[in-house]
Amino acid sequence: YEEILAQASNLNLNAPWLQWTGDLSETELIHAILAADVIALPFKEGANLRRSTLIMALSLGRPVVTTEPQTPIPFLESGHNIMLARRDDQADFARQLALILRYEPTLQRLERNAATLKQHFDWDVIAGQYVAAYEGVRGKG
Repeated sequence: YEEILAQASNLNLNAPWLQWTGDLSETELIHAILAADVIALPFKEGANLRRSTLIMALSLGRPVVTTEPQTPIPFLESGHNIMLARRDDQADFARQLALILRYEPTLQRLERNAATLKQHFDWDVIAGQYVAAYEGVRGKG
């Protein structure tokens, strides 16, 4: 935590640019994510789709900076719909975040392309994929 604060201070990313919220209700979290210019999610073990805040931010079409997943996630493309920093490299994370905040076309591209990721988290789509897979297996039996 202290290292993140120091790195943010070195990059002049203090309040109001950086806010620590603590625990939020689901509604408060949605409002906070929608109000944010960028969502910064530095996971020590890397991003994965078990992280509900990551899923929510992507579902809401927000630009996200997070750490490279240990196992690639095919639809996440660094520089296109998300920014992925190297794990255990705070300076790289800070560079990726600064790039988005300082270069408006990058922010706009990530926001536009992140909005297309919602389909990957839509329960109707997911349920349809399971049904199709089940029917495919059942039909081969």
